[in-house]
Amino acid sequence: MMDNPKIRVGLENSTAIVCEACGNDTFVEANYLRKISKLLTGSAEDMVVPMPTFLCTKCNNINSSFRIPDANGPDSKIKLSE
Repeated sequence: MMDNPKIRVGLENSTAIVCEACGNDTFVEANYLRKISKLLTGSAEDMVVPMPTFLCTKCNNINSSFRIPDANGPDSKIKLSE
């Protein structure tokens, strides 16, 4: 069996993520909440699914890369399990 070498990556090899609205570089975690009908899941109650994202600490903007897909868009189907 071949050992996988550990990859060491330093901060000098990273790129800062900044707010698209104000340029701030600090964020806090937040959650989108989506409700899925019990009729679709086959369970006794509706299901609430948290989807983590990040908010800018200065202006509360959510960068486009952190947003969930449009509920009516082509990528709107979320796989909960395989």
